[in-house]
Amino acid sequence: MADKLLVTSRVWLKVSNLRWIPGVVDSVSEREVTITTDNGETHSVPRGSDRISQRTPQGMEAVDDLTSLPDLDEPNMLHSLCVRYSQKKIYTRTGPILVGINPWEDLNLYGSDTLFSYRRQKMDRLPPHVFAISENAFVNLQSERKDQTILVSGDSGSGKTESTKFMMQYLAAVSHHTAVTASTEQQVLQCNPVLEAFGNAKTLRNDNSSRFGKYIDIHFDDKFALCGAKIFTYLLEKSRVVSQEPGERNFHIFYQLCSQAGTNPALTRDLELLPPEQFHYVRQGANITVNYKSANSFNHTLEAFEAIGIRGVERDEIFRVLAAVLHLGNLQIASDGTGPNADAMLSEGDRTAIVCSRMLGCTPGALINALVMRNIQVGSVGGSAGGAEVYTVSVTQQQAEDARNAMARVLYGSLFDALVLRINKSLGFNAGVKLAGTISILDIFGFEHFKTNHFEQFCINYANEKLQGHFNEFNFSLEVKEYEREEIQWSYDDFYFQTNTKCIELIEGKRTGILALLDEQCIMPNGTDETFCLKLQQIVDHPHLQLARMSVTQFTVKHYAADVNYDVAGFCTKNKDPVQPAVTELLSKGSSPYVQMLFNDPEVVGRSLQSESGQRGRISSATRGMSTIIFESVTAKFKRQLADLMSRIYAAQPHFVRCINPNSQKIPRLLEPEMVLDQLRCSGLMEAVRVSRAGFPVRIVHEDFVVRFSLLKEPARPSEPWKNQVQSMMVALGIRHDSYRIGITKLFLRREVHEKLEEERSRLLVRQALEIQRVCRGHIARVYVRYLRKIRLESAFQLQRHVRKALAYLWYQKNLQAWKAQIAKTAKAASPPPPVQVVNEPPVLENGHFSPNRDEGRYRGLSPRQDSTNSSMRAGSVTPMGGQRTSIGSRESQMNLAGDVYKVDAANQIELSKILWEIRFLQSSDDMEHQLQTVQKAMDVQRTRLATLAAERDRADDQMNKWMTDMATRHMDQLEACKAILAEKLASSRRERQEQLAAAYAVQQAQRQAASQESANQIAYLQTLLREKDAEIRQMGGWLSEAQSKASRIDTIREELQEQFREQQVRKMRHYEVLADELRDAKELLQWKDADLEQLNQRLNQVRQIAAVALKMDIGGGYFDRDLAAELLEANIRGPENLRALINSDLEIYTREQRIAQLAKSLDEARARSQDAERQSALDLLRKAEEAQAEIRKRDARIEEMSVRLYMMTEMAMRLNDQQQPHQQVAPPQQQFHQGHQGYFPDPYAGQQHVYR
Repeated sequence: MADKLLVTSRVWLKVSNLRWIPGVVDSVSEREVTITTDNGETHSVPRGSDRISQRTPQGMEAVDDLTSLPDLDEPNMLHSLCVRYSQKKIYTRTGPILVGINPWEDLNLYGSDTLFSYRRQKMDRLPPHVFAISENAFVNLQSERKDQTILVSGDSGSGKTESTKFMMQYLAAVSHHTAVTASTEQQVLQCNPVLEAFGNAKTLRNDNSSRFGKYIDIHFDDKFALCGAKIFTYLLEKSRVVSQEPGERNFHIFYQLCSQAGTNPALTRDLELLPPEQFHYVRQGANITVNYKSANSFNHTLEAFEAIGIRGVERDEIFRVLAAVLHLGNLQIASDGTGPNADAMLSEGDRTAIVCSRMLGCTPGALINALVMRNIQVGSVGGSAGGAEVYTVSVTQQQAEDARNAMARVLYGSLFDALVLRINKSLGFNAGVKLAGTISILDIFGFEHFKTNHFEQFCINYANEKLQGHFNEFNFSLEVKEYEREEIQWSYDDFYFQTNTKCIELIEGKRTGILALLDEQCIMPNGTDETFCLKLQQIVDHPHLQLARMSVTQFTVKHYAADVNYDVAGFCTKNKDPVQPAVTELLSKGSSPYVQMLFNDPEVVGRSLQSESGQRGRISSATRGMSTIIFESVTAKFKRQLADLMSRIYAAQPHFVRCINPNSQKIPRLLEPEMVLDQLRCSGLMEAVRVSRAGFPVRIVHEDFVVRFSLLKEPARPSEPWKNQVQSMMVALGIRHDSYRIGITKLFLRREVHEKLEEERSRLLVRQALEIQRVCRGHIARVYVRYLRKIRLESAFQLQRHVRKALAYLWYQKNLQAWKAQIAKTAKAASPPPPVQVVNEPPVLENGHFSPNRDEGRYRGLSPRQDSTNSSMRAGSVTPMGGQRTSIGSRESQMNLAGDVYKVDAANQIELSKILWEIRFLQSSDDMEHQLQTVQKAMDVQRTRLATLAAERDRADDQMNKWMTDMATRHMDQLEACKAILAEKLASSRRERQEQLAAAYAVQQAQRQAASQESANQIAYLQTLLREKDAEIRQMGGWLSEAQSKASRIDTIREELQEQFREQQVRKMRHYEVLADELRDAKELLQWKDADLEQLNQRLNQVRQIAAVALKMDIGGGYFDRDLAAELLEANIRGPENLRALINSDLEIYTREQRIAQLAKSLDEARARSQDAERQSALDLLRKAEEAQAEIRKRDARIEEMSVRLYMMTEMAMRLNDQQQPHQQVAPPQQQFHQGHQGYFPDPYAGQQHVYR
């Protein structure tokens, strides 16, 4: 692979056994390849190393079928699965194999709409799905009437159980529905919750892991309605009943039953239930949470029981056996001493023993004796029981605990087998129903290999090895079918096909197989795990077996997926699965009918305690309890079950589903590539890929090959069929014929040839890419230079504009300051001094307050009090002393009143200043209107006060009234001045606004004129374009007319060819008639020859007689005997001449027969030539018809293309015609300003229409 790499090639680099990282080739030398990974690391790899693999081109990673990948190997398959998983596409096809990755979340992929969308659809028409596999199996069953098998395998947590349920759901949904089959369908679907409760448990990788294998037969009647089912189970993990690994749990049913403690009083009282933390067998996983809801739903299990017909007493008995198993774990077995050989001891009054005995239907003493005592028979076992001596001995504490655990295992195992039999009886179909076929689903454990592997992993891997053998044969047969379908000549030398039969023979060999040696050690009294491992040295030369050098308890088997190291510790014990005879006798003779059935019913016992020889694991009543230990060979039973399973699979048409667990954390949207790659190897997909890669692994459709590699060598005749183009290209490329095969639709290539073609194509593309880059970079540089020049020019313009703006601003500020100084100087010189007005008397209070009017007769800048004082001094009035006191008092009061009037006047002045300040900073016309209204209101108030003062002038002090009137009049004048200023500012603002609107209107008018001009230009351009398109349409019309005329000529040619074909048929019929006449003549001639043949036979007899006479006479001597003469006369022979003439006539007859034979031979040759001519004529006619049809198709395609172009151009012309019509836009509404004062400005847009693009 590394020899074909180029610089910049995208590759995968293998950095460990389970890790590939992406990279790019930096350099290629004679000895090594330098690769830079995506994380920046650099690696040097020798050329030709298998650590490098070509990466799939971008855009082809997320294909639905992995076999369509150009490079079908480990890293590309893994990367494609990772890409699809990130896109939430969990299903992928690998040929006929479906790969499913557990998403660990609900993706809404199994609804009713999705289910029925796959009905009557082929597998390659919709995305991959388990529904597609089920549909394919169901369709094959209907069309071929052959049983179907769906094999589901995978690691723990990969989703095997869920996939099986979804496939059963699909089959139940698409089958024919009747009122009779409705209950059967419900029972088939409800058997899954029961099996999950009793056979599934939480493991480190999965919350609902199946701890057994199951094979489900789903039967269909002649109308393809689901009429029944049958379940077969394999290798239940009974050891989980008594012990679990840390972080794992026991079977779900135990926790469901314990959840009823306290919540269900009747069940709690009857079974004496306790929380799971108080039962020894389940407390290890009591506090472990399970996210699978059905695992904790006791009511869900009860509903499933009800659906399959388990209710009432039978259900209660099942719960009693489960409770007995739970209480058995709480039996506290003690010892009567301190040594390792001390006897076990258990009191009959133990509460737990009493509860267990009540559940199992026996006495506490019998139960205790069966656990802590053991019977040993001494004497002849084959003779009578009376002649043998029986001894009862005690066992140690460890032995008693082992017996208790064995009793719990056998109880649960028998209960599970009985439950499966009960489900099969409820799902059984009517014997009178005619079956159309069966669809079977196998849900079995996948290949397992851990750091330490034990007996369970060995049995599981043995089953997967058998299934892989069938899988390899099936894939090889598919490859052969693919070659035959493409009509490609092949031989076994093209495939380097290897099977795993040697590994299977290593395991199941009759005498020297691993299973046989293990059973031999289990039978021997002193057989141990170590002696079993030593026995394996007999077959140490086997290529698939390797013994550990530094350990006597380990061996390695080279399986198809990986080399697995097994530890033999516990092999013999687990293979025996020993049960004390006293225990089986106790349980089979108890008072509980259900427990008796578990150990006496032949069907249940045949499933659970069947030995290797086929005998049930029960002994006669005469010898029951007398032998030491009865064990069942687990491997022998499993081997027979597996053989039966394989026979069923071989008899059916298989479908494969491989499930994969993406991560060990059980969280969604997380994929661990190393873990997935390991499961890909264990699932056998890599082996399937190896088989497909053995022959011609690269398969490319003819059209795709021509399109992809026409860069290297264009086909000589592009108008020829794709197959001929591929043939010409392969010859032009100089590829040897033994390196490729051309099929009907695909080209089959050797991998090295495909890599060479890809290398040449990559080199060509690199050269072309460099040329394109050179041109593009030159163009980009020139564009950039022009851009820089433009930017520099615009920058210079901007700089000049800003400098000129700054200079103008400085000049303006200088002139503005000078103008302000000149205005201030002129105003100061022209301002007069403030006027002085004499005030005679201060104002008088009215109603306790002063009028707000101010006096205008005082000096500007003097207070009223000072002004009144000065006025009294100027008056110079003199009065007597008393009159002076009175005058002084009144003056003081008047001065006080004048001060208050001054304060009022000061407040008015402050208010006026505030109004002027606000007027100075007003900008909006609305604010000016509001301020104008405020000033007007103040003026109205002053007018009201003036009117009031005028009405009170006769009743009040004249001087005070005059002060108040003057002050109000002055304030009124000031407000009038403010109003005038405000009105002038408002008018100025309106003028500015009007000027702005006029300027904006002018700008808009200019824009509209420019837009109108542009629209006119565009319309002119469109009209020109329309005229051009009209010319093209007319040209296309001419072409279409020409094409129609050619089509009519084609029809004429077609009619001529048909007429020629008819004439040839007529000539052939005439020729056939001539041949028929010749055949009739030949037949008559043969009949005539048959008559001549009869005459010839008669003459032949005469010739024989003549020959006999000729031997007796001397024809040349002239002497005749009388008797001889009489014979010659009878034969009508007068002399030698007659005899010679007779012989010559016989020779003529013989020559005539030769001519007849020659004539028949020539007739046969003429007939063969006629048939050859007829065949050749038919072939010529077919070839001409195909050529004519191809020409017709090309012409039709050309006509269709021209019609499409004509239609598109017509649409474009209509669109351009529509664009020529101008659109109208409504003029904006009138702009109204300041109602009530100056009206509104007229709308500058009124009465005008504007055209926009």
